[in-house]
Amino acid sequence: MFTDDFLNAGAQQNLSSRSGWSLADGTASDIYIPAAGSTLDYVSTTDTSVRCTDQGSADHYTEVVWSGNGSGFMCIRHTDSNNLIGFRNTGSAWQVYKRVAGTFTQLGSTYAVASSPGDVARLSATGDT
Repeated sequence: MFTDDFLNAGAQQNLSSRSGWSLADGTASDIYIPAAGSTLDYVSTTDTSVRCTDQGSADHYTEVVWSGNGSGFMCIRHTDSNNLIGFRNTGSAWQVYKRVAGTFTQLGSTYAVASSPGDVARLSATGDT
């Protein structure tokens, strides 16, 4: 099983330069772990994606502990920036999406609950379709 605690004792580190991660699309410096940090941060004006290099199997999950520092999008399945399944937090709601050939489609209903620091979000995927 692949896991990353995003601990960083040194200078700012691009996520794609860490063991187990690779840049899928965009600019490497747009998703990073701040200096002496333990969270992910990003440049919100870009469409950059970084993915785990070993998904293990089609059956897996993504889990994050929300820091409360704004909105974001996390993927469970990631082929490239135009083909993925993931969830987003808008700050005031949670939504699950798929993106096929560049077109986003929301799956299910919006869960209209504001995020708080320490919230745990987990999305599981089973099977390969």
